[in-house]
Amino acid sequence: MAARYSVDLTATADEALSKIRRGQPRDAERLEAAMVTFGEEPHPPGCTPLKGLTGVWRIRVGDYRLCYTIEQDVLIVLVLVIHTRDDVYPQLRRLLGR
Repeated sequence: MAARYSVDLTATADEALSKIRRGQPRDAERLEAAMVTFGEEPHPPGCTPLKGLTGVWRIRVGDYRLCYTIEQDVLIVLVLVIHTRDDVYPQLRRLLGR
């Protein structure tokens, strides 16, 4: 049996998801469903490692990008940022201080 990962969100990702829930509830449901799959498989089909950011992965869900890291030693998928393509990478750089 495969290990089960916990899925946590940074305050930035949690705030973004809350805003999406209020404005686009269907998009929020799709994002939440994608995050549920991380529990079983942190590398779902379509995930891509980000160039220049070791250990950071991205998955596209509709118009949104979810950027996350995987902490193998404690079985946690940490969602760093959720945003549209235009804004996700500047937010990610700010969050990571790069």
